[in-house]
Amino acid sequence: MNPDKFDNWLQQALVESEDYLADNGFTERVMAALPAEPTVSERKVTVLSWVVGIIAAIVAALPLPWPEMLATLQTADTMILIMASTIPALLISVGSLLWGAVNFRTQM
Repeated sequence: MNPDKFDNWLQQALVESEDYLADNGFTERVMAALPAEPTVSERKVTVLSWVVGIIAAIVAALPLPWPEMLATLQTADTMILIMASTIPALLISVGSLLWGAVNFRTQM
């Protein structure tokens, strides 16, 4: 087929009001040949997401200097500073977990 004729035919076919171009059953054959969508339970996805999140939090906390941080808790002056910084960090962590859980649920 001449490229100009094909371009003219394609332009005309796209401009027409039909929603479907005749393709001699090609679309149906392709859709029939596609594999079935895998079925994964929502519970498995949720549990796996939480497990991965907890493991990531543990891995992120491993390099922290825990002995030094726990030793400084014995002094009263630093304990106030640590508590003052721990409470917002805890609120941010809990808030982000809740936000993630809500967004995860709305995507399903």
